[in-house]
Amino acid sequence: METADKKKRPVIISEVSRTTPENGKFPFVMMNFSQAQCNVNSFMKSDSSLDLEVNGWQKGRPSFDLQVDTPHLSYVNTDYEDKYYTTYVAIRDKTTGKTRLFESMDVLLKPKVEPPPSTNPVLLKPEDEQDREEMKKTLVKAFGQSKGKRYYDQKDQFEVNAEDTVARVQKAVADVDVDTMAKREIAVVNIVPPRDETANRADMFYRVEHFLEENEMQQMIEACTEVLQEYNSVEAIEKGIESKEFSHLGAYFLKKLLDQAVLPDAKAALVLYLDSIIKFSRLRPHEIAKGHKHLPSYLPKSMKSRLLREFSADKIVTQELRDKAICYTIVLSLILNNFSLEISLLSESMKVKHRHLKQLVMMIGAHVEVDAASSQPKIVLKNSLTNFNVNYVAKRRN
Repeated sequence: METADKKKRPVIISEVSRTTPENGKFPFVMMNFSQAQCNVNSFMKSDSSLDLEVNGWQKGRPSFDLQVDTPHLSYVNTDYEDKYYTTYVAIRDKTTGKTRLFESMDVLLKPKVEPPPSTNPVLLKPEDEQDREEMKKTLVKAFGQSKGKRYYDQKDQFEVNAEDTVARVQKAVADVDVDTMAKREIAVVNIVPPRDETANRADMFYRVEHFLEENEMQQMIEACTEVLQEYNSVEAIEKGIESKEFSHLGAYFLKKLLDQAVLPDAKAALVLYLDSIIKFSRLRPHEIAKGHKHLPSYLPKSMKSRLLREFSADKIVTQELRDKAICYTIVLSLILNNFSLEISLLSESMKVKHRHLKQLVMMIGAHVEVDAASSQPKIVLKNSLTNFNVNYVAKRRN
């Protein structure tokens, strides 16, 4: 019988071996079957064979194909991966009392079976989409609801002759060079600012170099220094808001710069860029058509050209480009404000519906939360980006 004062031997970890592409070490493979756990002793005694083919490395883990052939069935590995835990195999040396840990991989095996081909004549018959649609239309008109019948009645009413439509279109575009029109590419607007998808920290997703080049940043720093020399107090900046020289959000960050003993270079450049985007989004079409004339006077010429290039297409602003200006404003504000921004600050400068704003926030990877102290909604950028499906449509509740 063990005594109560028996000393417990401490666990000493002498080595932790990780599996990385650099060291090229292949991990221990812990096999399990989809229908049951693997009994190692029974497996070793059985007449079974293993076939392992390594395909390379993906996301820091070895990619391989494993096939286990038993007297009854063959098994292959699945795409199962434990995203939350890393498993290690411990090997202890009883002489020294030291323990070594080796990283392992859990592999889930499934039976390799092929279903027999179907002999059902209905399934083997090639499906005719037109017959299927006609059958559906007949069933809806005979047994369906009134709105379904109305749908097909309207569809029949507005159905046009295809040949007649082609003839009319060809007549309308007789003077248009069809080959030239076909070759023209439609420009796709990416409303989300450039970012580092591989980053895992909020301050690394969006960085200054994603928005401004080195020479542009230097020009904006000089411009911001001149602006703060002229508007060197809170009262002066407030007068700048009244004269529409600054937006409310831009003025908010300019006031923060007044409190800095040394002007931070990157933030100074981004503050002016943010304010110029907001002012550009407020311009009317005839003002945008005049180019540089109605853009902020403190902006360098190269930055005025950048605004027209980034947020307009041939001096025309579409809805996608308006959304792009909002997304850029949100991201720049998050960078300048420690990755948190009250929605009320944004609403003072840019008009956007709340539901649409939430969609844009999700597209840039941020979150909308309620501040515990002020009970006001705010936008927060965390260490992981959100996913947003543009094509998702919520189901209507009955």
